[in-house]
Amino acid sequence: MTAETVNAEPTKRLVAYVLTKDVRLDDAILDLIDNSIDGARRQGGSKLTGREVRVTLSKDRFEIQDNCGGIPYELARDYAFRFGRPEDYTALDGPPDVIGNFGVGMKRALLKMGRTILVVSRTAKRYFEIKIDVEAWMRQKQWTFDFSNVRDEVAPVGATGTWITVTDLYSGVAEQFALKQFVANLSASIEQKQAIPMLEGFSVLVNDKSLNGIHMTLNQSKEITPFYQKLVLTNDKSEHVQLEVYAGIAEPDNDRAGWYVVCNGRTVLRADRSSLTGWGNKFDSDRIPSYHHQYARFRGFVLFHSDKPDNLPWNTAKSGVDVEHPFYRRAVQLMLQAMKEVFLFLNQVDRESDSLEQPFNEALSKMKAAPLNKVVESKTFSVSVKPASPSQKTLVKAVRYKKPIDQLNAVMAVLGVSDANVAAEQTFDLYYEMNVEQ
Repeated sequence: MTAETVNAEPTKRLVAYVLTKDVRLDDAILDLIDNSIDGARRQGGSKLTGREVRVTLSKDRFEIQDNCGGIPYELARDYAFRFGRPEDYTALDGPPDVIGNFGVGMKRALLKMGRTILVVSRTAKRYFEIKIDVEAWMRQKQWTFDFSNVRDEVAPVGATGTWITVTDLYSGVAEQFALKQFVANLSASIEQKQAIPMLEGFSVLVNDKSLNGIHMTLNQSKEITPFYQKLVLTNDKSEHVQLEVYAGIAEPDNDRAGWYVVCNGRTVLRADRSSLTGWGNKFDSDRIPSYHHQYARFRGFVLFHSDKPDNLPWNTAKSGVDVEHPFYRRAVQLMLQAMKEVFLFLNQVDRESDSLEQPFNEALSKMKAAPLNKVVESKTFSVSVKPASPSQKTLVKAVRYKKPIDQLNAVMAVLGVSDANVAAEQTFDLYYEMNVEQ
């Protein structure tokens, strides 16, 4: 009896369904912006000034256009349109901090949006187009796309780039693109997740509106310096990543407080206050409380860098971290150490609220915001402020009372003040002097 083989080939519809099912539409668009940023870095390294991407959304079409050098013909032919990276893949003159890595982002984004796709690329020496009828491609057996209108030509200065258009949008996608709230949410997500490239000069426009990256800063002074450690992590396969962990304080803001995790310049967690970043950790010696408003000043930044992005602890959608990744687990240990040190200081600040002498609060008022690249390396969160001595501590308590407005205005006029709180303090002091200190 002749042995027969079993057919285990995937179907295109299954692959397309699996790739697009769970990815959010805004994350799919962010994947395309990642490709533009990689192209910009391929052209100029860390110099991103002058490079831009324009995203245009409507109920009828999606467009993304950049001036980031275009897709090299060989990269498009052999790798860029494949579903996943083959083992022999090496980026052509790839940037050191590449973001696109898994080989699914562009295809996933385009297949999620619509039925008709046009990709146009112009590099310094070659122009090509790829037109895709998704339904026709699904029916054909080959897993290939055809080039059209390929020609060798020298591009005008500043004219290299990629232009992608998707039309015949799926109904759910068209409905979202027509919503002003979706566009606003997408813009906010880009400003948060592409903050570092934008702060390096990269421009992003959504429906012709220019976006601004969220600044990553920590407050510091001569008396108080942030936690900042920088090291190289290596695993048993001799793979390595560079890790930087910053932690300290900023202006109180419940929306921005928490940890930010960044992989090769791409923010994958923003203002996280969950167990992913150590909050509420009660299972070992590093006990960390759950988030409370008294920690609204806390900011932490974890930056991973690698020229091999598959070594980074992110998921394929770049929307979260792989908590089981050995490099991330090692980062968490530093994060827990930093949180304990910063929280100790914030707890001291909170306890001062009932004292007249408040040296920690006074030290806070002297601090100035500094970008991360101006923070000096320090193995601890350092505070050189002496607490008030027990003999100097005077407990205070707020006193509140209500009076008719006409009476209050009359009293403020006599006192020559315009603030009701000041009037309350002065009337209390006057009563105390006349009736208690006598």
